[in-house]
Amino acid sequence: MKISTRVVLLALILYLYSMEECKVRCDEVLPSFSEPVPNVTIPAGRDVDIPCVVENLGFNRVAWIKVETKAILSIHDHVITRNYRISLSHVDSRNFVLHIKNVKESDRGGYMCQLNTAPMMSQVGYLDVVFPPQIQRENTSSDIITTEGSNVTLTCVAKGYPTPNITWRREDGQPIVSMNNEGQLENDSKMVGESLFLIRVDRHYNGAYLCIAMNGVPPSVSQRILLQVYFPPEIMIKNNLIGAHFGTTALLKCYIQALPFPNIVWKKDGKIISSGKKYEIDIPIKKYKIETVLRIRDIQLVDFGIYRCTVNNSLGQAEGEVQIYDIPKPTSVPTLTLPTLCSTTMETSSWNDIPRSSEPEKDHGYFPKESVQTAKEESSPLYDDTNIRESKSIKSEESMEASGGNKADSQSVVFSASVCGLCVVLSILNEVIT
Repeated sequence: MKISTRVVLLALILYLYSMEECKVRCDEVLPSFSEPVPNVTIPAGRDVDIPCVVENLGFNRVAWIKVETKAILSIHDHVITRNYRISLSHVDSRNFVLHIKNVKESDRGGYMCQLNTAPMMSQVGYLDVVFPPQIQRENTSSDIITTEGSNVTLTCVAKGYPTPNITWRREDGQPIVSMNNEGQLENDSKMVGESLFLIRVDRHYNGAYLCIAMNGVPPSVSQRILLQVYFPPEIMIKNNLIGAHFGTTALLKCYIQALPFPNIVWKKDGKIISSGKKYEIDIPIKKYKIETVLRIRDIQLVDFGIYRCTVNNSLGQAEGEVQIYDIPKPTSVPTLTLPTLCSTTMETSSWNDIPRSSEPEKDHGYFPKESVQTAKEESSPLYDDTNIRESKSIKSEESMEASGGNKADSQSVVFSASVCGLCVVLSILNEVIT
């Protein structure tokens, strides 16, 4: 088989040309990356720039490729993708910056900066798109109504990147008593986890619970869940016996615990009392605790008696009683009569003013006075029976007068002492009454 001269000449020309091309390329410096493509973390909704810096690019070309989808985003200074949020800035033959506006979760992934050398050269940077937590209301508990003794589970589900942490708190700051995953009861101001297990709830569990989702990307979000624990009414009367004067105002108080909020009625003699000029009813409320006050103005005789505080809700009813009784007003007692009487009595009954006998003191010897006198008379020569009898009669009358006077004085002293004691007693009673 003969080879055409023309074919041989063509082959020789191609060989010589390839040799010349090889000499040119072998003398060139190969391109390289000045710095690695960075990893970037950015919240969703913001703009991001991913740089690729190349040295000695020469006649080579730079391309951006999305690693996960193998989609070509740009070649050299031309944008290939149809995503309007992606653009490219190429100021010189060294810096190739990929711009992504309004970053979305779908933009998360690897971005490759590739050089069309032989062999191919490339570097990859990772874009991490984070976004704040969002509570999924369809999977989160809403407000709950239950009764005392029931078990309650509160659930809160949130999405976000990174995965949010769920924390539970009470709105009023009270500690939470719940059961953990190991079945043990815990008591703390906050609990962690998607579910909150409340065991055998009672009225003290009433209130709002806050589910707070956080993942380090602001803002944090929360969900308010209201727990209402229903129970029948209970009444406590602290003072069920109240005294009042005519014309004054009386306050009757009735302390109630009930949920749902009960119907509250004050009654007297079976008749319902309404607020007006005579009566005023206050009902301040604090959660499930209620203090109702009945104010009765200008107390009269018909107002004394028993008042009933009646409450009822869907779970039951209760009743308490308060009685009003009359307190008589104290009568006024003169305060000047008693001291005057006492002072007058003391003046008239002074021991210094008691009459004393003017006769000189007699001899208080062993023998009686009459015996001595008789002996003297018998020894006298003028002894006469008639004189003796008259003398004795006169002395007897004088003795009776003297003893009578002393007896009267003693009775006056005793009477004065009695009156003075009575004055002291009456003075004490007067101070107590007034």
